[in-house]
Amino acid sequence: MRLTLQIEATGKQGDGVALHEGKPFFVPMALAGDKASVELDSHGNLVSVTILPTGKGHATPECEHFPQCGGCKMQHMELSAYTAWKHHFVVRQLQENGLETTVNQPILSPPRSRRRATLAAVRQGKSALLGFNQARSHQVVDLRTCSVLRPELVALLRPLRAMLPDYMADSKQLDIRLTLLDGVMDMVIIGGPTPEMHEREMLGIFAERANIGRISWRKWDKSPAEPIAHRLPVRAHFEYGTVDMPPGGFLQATKEGEEALSGLVAAAVGNAASVADLFCGIGTFALAISPRPLTAVDGDGAAIKALQRAMQGRAKTNIVERNLAREPLTASELNGFKAVIFDPPRDGAKAQAQEIASSKVPKVVAVSCDLNSFCRDAKLLQAGGYKLKEVSIIDQFLWSTHVELVGVF
Repeated sequence: MRLTLQIEATGKQGDGVALHEGKPFFVPMALAGDKASVELDSHGNLVSVTILPTGKGHATPECEHFPQCGGCKMQHMELSAYTAWKHHFVVRQLQENGLETTVNQPILSPPRSRRRATLAAVRQGKSALLGFNQARSHQVVDLRTCSVLRPELVALLRPLRAMLPDYMADSKQLDIRLTLLDGVMDMVIIGGPTPEMHEREMLGIFAERANIGRISWRKWDKSPAEPIAHRLPVRAHFEYGTVDMPPGGFLQATKEGEEALSGLVAAAVGNAASVADLFCGIGTFALAISPRPLTAVDGDGAAIKALQRAMQGRAKTNIVERNLAREPLTASELNGFKAVIFDPPRDGAKAQAQEIASSKVPKVVAVSCDLNSFCRDAKLLQAGGYKLKEVSIIDQFLWSTHVELVGVF
């Protein structure tokens, strides 16, 4: 069955949305105002799509891998239209959750600025595929270039692809996490068999030839990474301190995004005399605000140890390892602080938000990488009497549906 659909809007997942006889259809690569000629199977699912681009906001994708590669979804959109669309869906979801507030325009990281990426590697005979997964698939796109990654990461693709078939002799698939820190590359191999002497020697030689600062390995189960070759210091520099990064430690995806987030958090905290930084990680925000009495808490032991070393000798600081999902700081523990920052993982911080909502802390800054969990936690704070003053959108994953938010309460 073939239909011609009128695209009425761009949905939250970046697809064009059309209605036909009351049924919604989600059409990839279509924008509001377009028409789409589609063919349906016997179950009413799309099997082929031809876009008739009559709407506004189209752009010519600059990457040869688009749209097969799942790393980007919106390269067919002009940046101004893309920014307006991203702002609109954040505003709409906040409103749907009863969160009326000022929503600032998105701050976009530029193309070729992402300094952190996890790539999939699959062995195929005597060669290997290396890249991101295809959209809506587990198939790997063999990256030759990339419009979002830093050039230093792209330059590693060819030597990695040449090395992997020998390294993966006993394994068909693994992930490689690359992070660029002030010119030094940190690489973590995730999965595959435990490296034996031959693999360790191979990785040591590769680190030297490719000028990689550190190569580590860990299991799929998120156990601590084991350094295999460590040639150079791997450090993250912040406004008020430097952190020796644990292998594979979390760093914001772009330097520009990190600076935007840190600037917003520092401005929101202002001159608060004492601060709690919850889900602090390696101290991205703790080390971005001027020195003052501070308690930083996270469940990641390696990150906490790194932050303790970075803040050694700094007066009136308390760096604590504690699982805040299972054991949140209580309202009574929080009441002594003048400001609280919390930046939880994607699942949010329901238990901790409930305690903050019951506290007397005068200012709360919520940082989130997931709009759904942000809304849930914000509603808890609002129910406790807090007012959401403003929300800022930071886009470190250009041409994607991903957003990061800073909410000031």
